[in-house]
Amino acid sequence: MAEAEHIFKLWQQGRLPGVVPFVPSPVVATSEPLAVGPGYLNRLTRRFLGRISTSHREQLKRYVSEHLRMLGVGTACSGTDGPLLCLDAIAATMQADLGAGFAVEHRFSAEKEGAKQQFIHRAFPSVPAIFTDACDLQKEEASDALSKQKKHVSTDIDGFAAGFPCTDCSALNASASTTENRSCMLQSGLRTGSVFWGLRAFLLRCLRANPGSTRLVSFENFPWLATPPVDKITRAIIGPSNMVVALHLLREAGYFVILFLMKPRMFGVPQDCNRLYFLCIPLF
Repeated sequence: MAEAEHIFKLWQQGRLPGVVPFVPSPVVATSEPLAVGPGYLNRLTRRFLGRISTSHREQLKRYVSEHLRMLGVGTACSGTDGPLLCLDAIAATMQADLGAGFAVEHRFSAEKEGAKQQFIHRAFPSVPAIFTDACDLQKEEASDALSKQKKHVSTDIDGFAAGFPCTDCSALNASASTTENRSCMLQSGLRTGSVFWGLRAFLLRCLRANPGSTRLVSFENFPWLATPPVDKITRAIIGPSNMVVALHLLREAGYFVILFLMKPRMFGVPQDCNRLYFLCIPLF
């Protein structure tokens, strides 16, 4: 693949970072832990809003009032589509606290496994399409699990949230330390690499069709993406990590990208497993 060779040459020339700094999970000390349960996401949003200055709250209110009356969202989140719940809570809390909310419209979802498709349909019955393969989003039409027919894949979205497969790079995978797995993003290989390249192709299609689309994009995976391939004998690094390649591909697509390392326990969830988030905003 010509693009893979180009990226590798950039890495050889030192034009790709060997290690990408990311924003780590802060240590949050609070005397008032939030109770998990109904209304939790609204209370969490209210806490975050309370941490910004009055002037920034006014700027946020003005922006939402003038530019964000409707947020069309596409998701490919491996069976839960949790970002929809978060966006609904953010919108409701901002309306209650700032007097400026926005409507959230779920334009489509994408999920391969039948049981997860059923979960999404039960949780979000108004979603018009659940495409059966995230890689097909780059096409004009894709198979829809609800209608059992081909449907148009909308590029008219303001936000896109996706969690691409992590199993090829997982520490629980016996093959995760191989060069093939640690370079799957470069080669567009295995599930991790092929799905990410397919989702990136979808974003490029969105930007070509609607230059103002995808104003906010997030990708989620695990920090194992940051481990580069190494020589079996010398242990010297022999190529860019999957995380470095993903970052480069998103930047080349025209996005400003920030990496966040987050722990669920920051938000009241009883888990201590790190997650890596790519937060992307178009540069034009």
